[in-house]
Amino acid sequence: MKTNGTVFVVDDDAAVRESWECILAAADLPTQSFPTAEAFLEKADRQGPCCLILDLRMPGMGGQKLLEKLRRSHSTIPVIVISGHADVPSVIQSMKLGLVDFLTKPVDPAVLVTRIRAVLEEVATERSRLGNAEEIKKRLDTLSEREKDVLLLLIRGRLHKQIAQELGISPRTVDHHHAQINLKTQANNTADLVRMGYVAGLF
Repeated sequence: MKTNGTVFVVDDDAAVRESWECILAAADLPTQSFPTAEAFLEKADRQGPCCLILDLRMPGMGGQKLLEKLRRSHSTIPVIVISGHADVPSVIQSMKLGLVDFLTKPVDPAVLVTRIRAVLEEVATERSRLGNAEEIKKRLDTLSEREKDVLLLLIRGRLHKQIAQELGISPRTVDHHHAQINLKTQANNTADLVRMGYVAGLF
């Protein structure tokens, strides 16, 4: 069964990368692997449906740092961590950074393939719900200039009180603008707005 989307594997162990490449290819899952987090950030094309299989402990930028960087850049790529050195603090911190699953080595390939398929299907469904880039841009064009100002601050993680102070308006006015933005863009929450902003190239 073919699943639309690319699986990125980031692990410094060449044998592990090759193993996952073979397993995922056999499952008809398009795969690209990288030996470092830096190589992934530089070369991976994350525009289409995709997910990331990540090892936490690597030389240079470790998996935790990569998760933090993705979070700061408002990336919505789903991440599954596979680690042989899992500990409770790492799991908790990773979950806070938007991790969708945490698996400890050795991992049953069938379990991982099933989880990857589910994640990619969720991504495809979400992208379909939100619409393509052209549709999203049309929705964003319906916003007033003030609503666009509020939107940019929302997707940068600002709270309503902070937006009010920065724009010199009341928190209640920010509430009103946020509601109008959700209505015009058909967003259910701020996470939807972040995804739309990413697709529309706002950051």
